Amino acid sequence: MDVVVLRQAEKEIKQLPGSVIKNLYFVLRLLEQGEKLSMPLSRPLPNIANGLNELRFCSNLGNYRVFYVVEIGEAIFVVHACSKKTQKISNKTLRLLKIRIKNLESL
Repeated sequence: MDVVVLRQAEKEIKQLPGSVIKNLYFVLRLLEQGEKLSMPLSRPLPNIANGLNELRFCSNLGNYRVFYVVEIGEAIFVVHACSKKTQKISNKTLRLLKIRIKNLESL
């Protein structure tokens, strides 16, 4: 299965610490090879959107999240990356995820 990183998400990923980026691309290769990920690394978020998952990364600089959608047209789409500052996903992030996922569905 192909992994596609949206242009906006690519810009966000570039702002993450190098160690997180390295781990992220390792995990994306696993997804590409068909690996099924689970907690504590990956958590499904069906209450936000079908197929949406959150990758969870920690570094000495903080906690980071990368959101991806599985199986839209035989691909995995990385839609957003951010630092995690609170327990709850912010309303801003929720709105952003919903907009980007809606745009994917029109492809």
